[in-house]
This record gives sequence, C-alpha cells and structure tokens, in this order.
Amino acid sequence: MILLILLCTAVIIFGTRRQAGYLKLPVLVAVLYLLWFLPQIASLSNDISVPGSGYNRLILMMSVCLVALWLGWHQKARAVPMPPPIDFNKMVLPTLALTIASVGINLLLARYRAEWSGGQQWSGPITIVAFFAQIREVALVVSLLLFLQLRDRRSFVLLAANLAITLPIAMVFLRRSEMIGLIAALICAYWFARRKTISPPILAVFGVGLVIVVYVIGPLRGVSLYIEQTTGERPLLIDPVLWSNIDIEATIARNLEKAHDVRNALYVIDYTAEHWSYNFGLSLWNGFVRLYIPGQILGADFKQSLFFEQARNVFEDIHLVYSFDFAVGTTSTGFGSAFSDFGYMGAIYFFVMGYVLKIMFVRGQAGFIWAQVAYMCFLPKVLVSFTHGHDKFFVSIPFLLVVILSLRAISKYHFRLGAPRVQRRSNL
Repeated sequence: MILLILLCTAVIIFGTRRQAGYLKLPVLVAVLYLLWFLPQIASLSNDISVPGSGYNRLILMMSVCLVALWLGWHQKARAVPMPPPIDFNKMVLPTLALTIASVGINLLLARYRAEWSGGQQWSGPITIVAFFAQIREVALVVSLLLFLQLRDRRSFVLLAANLAITLPIAMVFLRRSEMIGLIAALICAYWFARRKTISPPILAVFGVGLVIVVYVIGPLRGVSLYIEQTTGERPLLIDPVLWSNIDIEATIARNLEKAHDVRNALYVIDYTAEHWSYNFGLSLWNGFVRLYIPGQILGADFKQSLFFEQARNVFEDIHLVYSFDFAVGTTSTGFGSAFSDFGYMGAIYFFVMGYVLKIMFVRGQAGFIWAQVAYMCFLPKVLVSFTHGHDKFFVSIPFLLVVILSLRAISKYHFRLGAPRVQRRSNL
C-alpha cells in the first residue's frame, strides 16, 4: 500500500508541474485514489475476514491500472495546428435548440421520477427518457463555454436554463456523477475559455467537500427522502437541516470500515484469478446491450437473449465460494470489472482512456472548441469508470459523440431568422 501511495504522489507532483495541471486526467485519478480508494484499502488491511491473496491482487491491479492510465496519457501526440477562427455566434442557435430539447426531456424525466414509487431499479419508459436526458451534459458544457466567451444576455440565458436542469439533479436528488460532472465542467471551462486557474485553497475546499458528501451519500439520501415524505419538499444539499440529522464522523468511520465497493472488487478479483473465470470482454458487451437495446420497444425477451450470463452470475458464484454478499447499490469498481474481463491485462481499458483523453486535452489546449467540449464531457465518465465500472466510459462514447458531432456540424452554418427584404427600384 505504501508503494501505491508513493505512486499516486509521484503522478500528482509530475502532473502539476505546469499551469492548470490539476485538470489532467492522471492527476485527478491519483487524487481519487488518495481520497477515496486508499482509506478503504487501509481499512481492509486490518480485516482478517478477507482473503489475503485477494487483498494483494487488488493492490497490484490498482497499481497497474494507474500506471496504464499514465502511460496512455503520456503517449506522444501529433503536433496540433492552429485552429481556425471560431465564430461563437454561430453556436448560439444550435445550443438553444439543444437546450430546449434537454429541458423538455429532463422535465419529462422529472415527471416520471415523481410518479415512480418502486424502490427497485428503474424499468419501463423512464429508462428510455433517462437515456436521452443525458444530452443535458453536452448542453451544459457548451452553454458554459459560450457564456465565458461571449458574456452577453443570450449566453447567460442559455447557461441559466441548463443550470436549472443540472443543479437540482446534483443538489436535490444527490447524484454523485452529476456533482462530479458539474465541478469538472466549471473548472475546465474556466481554464479553456479564460485561461485562468483556480487557487489551490478553493480546489482543496471543493475536493474535501465532495469527498465528505460521497462518503455520507447513503444517509444523506435517506434523510432527504424522509424530509420529502414529511414536508413534501426535498432539501438542498447545503440545507443545514439535512446535515443536522447525520453524524458525519460516525458515518464516515462506518463506511470506511465496511468499504463496500473496494471489498467487492477484492472478492471479484480473487474469485476470477482463483477460478480462471475471465469474461474476455463480455461484461463490456453486456453494458452496451443494457444501455442501447430498448426492451420496451424490441421486447424484454429479445434484450435478455443478448446478454452473456457468464458475465452476470459472478455475484452468485462469489457467494457460494466465499459466503460473501454484495450490498445493494454497491459496485465492483473499475478494477474489479476490468480484472474480471482480462485479469491484469484489463488495465488496457484505462490505457485507452488515458490516450483518448490526452488527445482531447491537447487539442482543447490549442483552442479547438469541440475538443474542449469532448474533454469536459468524457472526463467525469473516466472518473466514474474507476469508481463504478470500466464500461461506464466506453458505453457513453456513441451517444455523446453523436450529440457533440451533430452540434458541431450544425454550428458551421450561419442561421438567420428571416431573409432580408430586397428593395426593387421602380421604373416609373
């Protein structure tokens, strides 16, 4: 574990030697390791109930994944030419259209969410609406960049409309991925559009605050639901009433002791290695099927037939071997899911993430606006891929790319609200 701490520290020091180094993917992942994963690893080191072989394999897999990401990021990139002059005014109407679509779809999602009374995972039409509601991520990023560049009334209204959709999801419904995406968008846009950095103390406050929220997110959601049931309204994340009902110190200590997600990864890795139960990419295939095949349209039986059961029964097999059950709502992390596919070679997934994000970052630094949009949209996906599963990044690529490239193509044209009237000269 000490070696992993030194590795994270080296990545952070090396990455922050230049201005705005805190925006680089390896630095952010190393910070994620230090603040989120390693405290849980330290807790597991004193737990005699977990298999020692699994603990050692988990540490090794985490190290290999971080090194793979760093190597992917530091692959030599091609020289980037100067971007052509950008007419940001051409982006206003396409962004307006995307914002209107985002607001409409997300309002529909809010209506479905209010009607949803089940405690289980979403199913039915709400899943289709939630899929297309993801366009809010692109709409927010583009409107934020436009506002920082144009700073006029039009761009302000667009940004306000998109924040009105995103903020409630992050601050009221307490979606961690939305919080990460919002913070990433703000700090990246501030650098890309204005070439200004955020002071380390402010970054530290945001970082520590986000870590505390993530550690106590379960009790926070429980209290939030209780307040909604008793008052009819959900409180904001910053509402003192919400936090007064939680023992922060005890909750963090309890979650560190349980270390649900990291513990899950340990058992997945150990079981896969001991029983040679590799999926060879089938879990990634299942992720695409889960997201892109609508069972409501093509039929639930047809969708079910596309899944590879080998990559879905690992939880039951682990229970039979170790008498260990995964807690509801927990994940096996990206380390566990990648290892279950190809063992230590599963780190290649993170190498690809590092390489792809590096290309986006370099072009974004050079001034290519759509590379900036792509980096800001995919950066949170990589971080979630570490905490939830490696497939989160890859399955998001087709949809987000279609939205970004479509907006880019439309923004090349200059739209007019009406044709200019031509004055005809009279011969009289």
